[in-house]
Amino acid sequence: MRNKITIQHIYQEIGHLIDNNYKSNDFMKLHIPLDFKINRLRLKLVKTGIEKGLSHQETLKYSQRLDKLIIKSLFLKHYV
Repeated sequence: MRNKITIQHIYQEIGHLIDNNYKSNDFMKLHIPLDFKINRLRLKLVKTGIEKGLSHQETLKYSQRLDKLIIKSLFLKHYV
């Protein structure tokens, strides 16, 4: 029998990761809100992909938004 992972459990785990990064590195404080948005959008993308399929319009919309956020995050971490 598989363990069922809920969205609340995933958000809780993300919260712990964010707290640990926030305490450990001052530079990361600037990027936590963006990283949290990326993780939240990633969860929506996976959930929609599983429920509606990978070629569904909503899944594609989340995928495009996630791509933009990841590019923005990489730009900020490497060039700012």
